[in-house]
Amino acid sequence: MKEKNKRKIKVEDRWLKLDNAALIYPSAQNNEWNAVFRISVKLKEKIVPSILQDSLDETLNRFPQFNMSLKRGIFWYYFQNRRTFPNVSKEILHPCQKIELGSYNHLFRVLYYDKKISFEAFHSLTDGTGACAFMECLITSYLMKCGNKLDLKKINYSPLDKANEEEIEDSFIRYADLKERSKHTGEKAFKLVGTKEDRGILNVVTGEIEVENLKEIAKRYDATITEFLAGLYFKSMLISQKDYNLKNKPFIISIPINLRKYFDSKTLRNFSNFINVKLENKHFESELSEIINIVKEQMKQINKDYLMKNINSNVHAQKNFFVRVLPLWIKNFALSFSYSKFGENLYTTNFSNLGNINISDEFIPFVDKFEFLIGSPKYNGVNFSVISFNGKAELTFTSSIKEKKIEREFFRLLSSLGGKITLSSNI
Repeated sequence: MKEKNKRKIKVEDRWLKLDNAALIYPSAQNNEWNAVFRISVKLKEKIVPSILQDSLDETLNRFPQFNMSLKRGIFWYYFQNRRTFPNVSKEILHPCQKIELGSYNHLFRVLYYDKKISFEAFHSLTDGTGACAFMECLITSYLMKCGNKLDLKKINYSPLDKANEEEIEDSFIRYADLKERSKHTGEKAFKLVGTKEDRGILNVVTGEIEVENLKEIAKRYDATITEFLAGLYFKSMLISQKDYNLKNKPFIISIPINLRKYFDSKTLRNFSNFINVKLENKHFESELSEIINIVKEQMKQINKDYLMKNINSNVHAQKNFFVRVLPLWIKNFALSFSYSKFGENLYTTNFSNLGNINISDEFIPFVDKFEFLIGSPKYNGVNFSVISFNGKAELTFTSSIKEKKIEREFFRLLSSLGGKITLSSNI
């Protein structure tokens, strides 16, 4: 992101280690891709760029851990605080463009267009929870600078709050007891077939639906919204890919899990794990109800013990003496290979449900909706994400594949079940 008219600031000279989940992303990047995601808010009034800029400066004073660049050490990458703030920019390109890393670059960008504000971040910096906290503070500052009155006692992250060390901790390191560990096993997943888009193009298709409408449909299958949508996603992929050889590999959906729901953590850095939900070949002809039951059965294994074993496995690898003393150039090669072999290679697609965004009802008079986008995968073609606010759920597909068969089947099936959906797209 280009920065002009940089505003010099006085900051404490500080560096931070990357958290356990963040370590792989710098090594996994290439010339065309790195892991970027987006949280957007659509307000009811047109954005005033100068006020948004002042609000961003104020928000970064509240969250100094976001005002970082990525530096290369001898053994690991690390974060170093920046002495300038970035400029907000008008959005002119497709969402989730690669964020250029380096000593003079920030790890996020704030964009605006018409009534929308978007926060895009390199995934090493934070996860969805941290991004939502940053956006809540940014919106609070912006609305107040526009002359609106908000009760700051009802705001989770106010620009008047002080930076909190608990928000900066690596909770993986804090909770790992390094006793029982999970075994990283898996099988190669089916890869969605389609025509690859040109570099830098990310197709976005969003369906808006009332949360109660979605809950009512999921309830018919005795499922949570996440379980129901995962089952529907499986069915949509099977129908849209039926002309290809489906018998060779399973369909696997990787579903992130917010660890803050299981461990007492206030960190705004990465603190999530995942479960890979699999649909085996023998179930490819199953009805939707049976597929949802298969998803439900696998989701039952999620508990604190299951997640602790995963945390221990990852932290144990990080703390291994031989791994620690390897120079960074060797780690880069090893981690990039690991991401290929044990990352996207082991799942077909990613489905991330942030659920009902945890912000104050103070925003309801000013906010139309929130959106959550996962950027283009490195190898896979399609991602699916969900976020809810004020009774509305935004179901968003992001794709680097030109064909829209999966999206079309998904919303067709949801509509046939009684879903009242409003579709929008950047295509």
